[in-house]
Amino acid sequence: MKMAETPDNDTDYSVPALTRGLSVLGMFNAGTRILSIQEIAERLGVSTSAVYRILFTLTKMGYLNKHNT
Repeated sequence: MKMAETPDNDTDYSVPALTRGLSVLGMFNAGTRILSIQEIAERLGVSTSAVYRILFTLTKMGYLNKHNT
């Protein structure tokens, strides 16, 4: 199979954790700069502990900044 070709079943190649992480990043923009863990969890449909791990990873990698209120 060439790189340009896609498999018949794309879900076999999907990485759910990466999808969730990118979805979190997509929630932020010029108009939405702060979201709570609860807000993110509700939008993603996952637990707050799952969101905490995603946010921890994205923050550690420099993609997000933590805002203490």
